[in-house]
Amino acid sequence: MNRQLRWAIGGAILLLLLISVFYQVNETQVAVLTQFGRPVAVVSQAGLHAKLPYPFQQIHKQDSRLLTFDPPPEEFLTLDKKNLIVDAFLLWQVKNPVKYLVSVGDRPGAEARLADLLYSALGAELGKTPFSALISDLPGEMRLDEICRAVEETCRRPALDNFGIEVRRAMIKRLYYPPQNRTAVFERMKAERGRIARQYRSEGEEQAQKIRSAADLESAIILAQANQEALTIQGQAEAQAADIYRSAIQKDAEFYKFLRSLDAYKAFLDDRTTVVLPNDSELLEVLRKGSP
Repeated sequence: MNRQLRWAIGGAILLLLLISVFYQVNETQVAVLTQFGRPVAVVSQAGLHAKLPYPFQQIHKQDSRLLTFDPPPEEFLTLDKKNLIVDAFLLWQVKNPVKYLVSVGDRPGAEARLADLLYSALGAELGKTPFSALISDLPGEMRLDEICRAVEETCRRPALDNFGIEVRRAMIKRLYYPPQNRTAVFERMKAERGRIARQYRSEGEEQAQKIRSAADLESAIILAQANQEALTIQGQAEAQAADIYRSAIQKDAEFYKFLRSLDAYKAFLDDRTTVVLPNDSELLEVLRKGSP
């Protein structure tokens, strides 16, 4: 029994020894080998590797992939003293595994240092930027991409030099007002929209007045031209009628005189009219002589 126990204990020790000697590195990892706490090698090739057993040597694995750091939103102050909550994130990667291990140790430690860098860079850039440059819809005024690039450059050098981290990208996801400022902002926005609406209505009324004035002028010109044409046609018609009368008189003057006399009788004679004329009056000539 004692012999079997000794074999079991020996096997367990051998197994622990093998486990502490061999280690595996995945494709998404890089490992730093330390000897008595001092880094001696960086293992970046995936596969099975061997080392001295603990406590002589120890392996520290790190994620070599591109990682996302998304810290909580933070409140900042713009150049024109506007409070603004900014939600930003970083894309980063371990560039120097030894410096990374010595300075930050692991991912939570790295993200704590990156948060300090990110907030500091954002505060500096937003403090130099007016609020209108963050929300403007005019391409010439919008500076959000420029701010992101500046924050990225500000974070990259100290992160690489001090922590062995390469900052690949800095981006702003969202900008919004603190809750205590939203009501006042909405009221200002409503007032601004009201001012713009009044301006548009005023400009529309002005344009409508111009259109009405132009229409009235055009109508007056058309009526004047129509009246002129009507007078011209009327004058031509009267001249043509006069020519017809003249032609008729020239053809039979006596008959024309007879018709004119009949027209005169129709004009002043009816069943209730009494006319006293001398015997030699021209109006009585038709009655005396009859038709020509």
